[in-house]
Amino acid sequence: MTVESSNIEFTGPYAEVFAEEYSAERTSDLGRKILEDGEISEAELAEARDHLEQCLASHGIELVSLEGREMRYNLTRDDDSQEDFVTECEFSSGVQPAYYLDLEMRGNPENIDDATVMAQCFLDKGVVPANYTADDYERDNPEYTFPFAGTEAGERAYVECVEDPLGLIAQENG
Repeated sequence: MTVESSNIEFTGPYAEVFAEEYSAERTSDLGRKILEDGEISEAELAEARDHLEQCLASHGIELVSLEGREMRYNLTRDDDSQEDFVTECEFSSGVQPAYYLDLEMRGNPENIDDATVMAQCFLDKGVVPANYTADDYERDNPEYTFPFAGTEAGERAYVECVEDPLGLIAQENG
């Protein structure tokens, strides 16, 4: 697939996502710089993370960790505006969209639709009946009415499937 955005041509399974994120108003100049070649390198991710940490620190917020889809940070005062700064810093640093898009690409390189990979992941983890399908996932997901909802094994499987639906990131790190 080939998609053009702002005279930049993106190709591959994530071409449409790159084009959307590249042209999104909320994407910073650094975010666009990272996305413009259609690839996201470890060096670019490190640069974005450094910018995130500096941005947060400038607002009195300490970045504790950025692992998987979870960012942990310490707020220095009880002030709702600090939460707004977190979102602002995610975008101005390029972490959003680059970091999360990189995770998505590593976890699902062919960009298979979410419902299909999530249903298969739930099947592989044994938390849904053997006849569970992508259609079932689409029905259950909006209201979180999965057959495993409320069970410890199901909750763990859900988090694991969201973070690494095909098990590829675990293979990279294993």
